[in-house]
Amino acid sequence: MKKITLLLSLFLTFGISSFADDNNFDNGYGEVTFDNGDRYEGYFKDEQMSGKGTYYYRNGAKYEGEFVNGKREGKGIYNFPNGDRYEGEFSNGSQNGYGVYYFKNGDKYDGNFVNGKRSGKGTYTFANEQKIEGYFINGQLQEEEKDKDEKSFISIEKR
Repeated sequence: MKKITLLLSLFLTFGISSFADDNNFDNGYGEVTFDNGDRYEGYFKDEQMSGKGTYYYRNGAKYEGEFVNGKREGKGIYNFPNGDRYEGEFSNGSQNGYGVYYFKNGDKYDGNFVNGKRSGKGTYTFANEQKIEGYFINGQLQEEEKDKDEKSFISIEKR
């Protein structure tokens, strides 16, 4: 009876359209498909995604990593539908902390992120291996490091 009540509660709360009888959504491993077409495979705690898991988005994106209270939290890998990939830290469901963003065209950013945008010290490496090291604010390079004593201020268009 408890399992039926829990499954009914999850259906009403999350709009779950299908799930297997052996899933444990209270605490343990489970797989769920949401009405919007998204799918989650991983661990649950107190009826929320918590622990290691993989979330498949209907648009082709995929997140594999840690969840806390239903949000991406901790280390993870997010594959974007356009072929870009982020590997790093997540907080409150977004890219926050240190990470590496790989662009489909071969470019790469290695550094800090705040709310999904490049922020703080980082290195942008172009596909041709040319590098720019500097300080980013809101995703934009603001100050390029040339050496210890010399700095120049520039702005680069967001890619």
